[in-house]
Amino acid sequence: MLLIMMISINKRDVLHRIKLAYKLNSDVELAAMLDIPSTTLSSWKTRNSIDWDRIFTKCEGISFDYLIYGSGDIFVANEVEKETIDIDSPAIIKLVGVLVDKHHQQIIELSEKLNKAENEKSELMKEYKDKSENSGKAKS
Repeated sequence: MLLIMMISINKRDVLHRIKLAYKLNSDVELAAMLDIPSTTLSSWKTRNSIDWDRIFTKCEGISFDYLIYGSGDIFVANEVEKETIDIDSPAIIKLVGVLVDKHHQQIIELSEKLNKAENEKSELMKEYKDKSENSGKAKS
């Protein structure tokens, strides 16, 4: 049996936590950060409602627990340390070379197809012009 608990979330508190997390001083700044008119923000507060999609899109990196419950770390810890990549390493140089060769060959093939299509177009245009001239002479 699946038990779902409905919790009541005070949206004003959520909005206040966003302001704290991003060190925003006013509702005008919060509205700008959320990319909404300040009247929309005011309406959210009055109705105790929020566009959750917008909140989660604009507040990437904020901890869900902090945002909803006000507990825990404000921002989600980055669990994977970013590695420094040596762009001069032989493996990177080889990979770039392979990619360049592959795309260079694709560019050559596409260029050849384009040239062929342009030649076919020219031939068709010449045939059309010749037929138009011949049909004009036949009518005379």
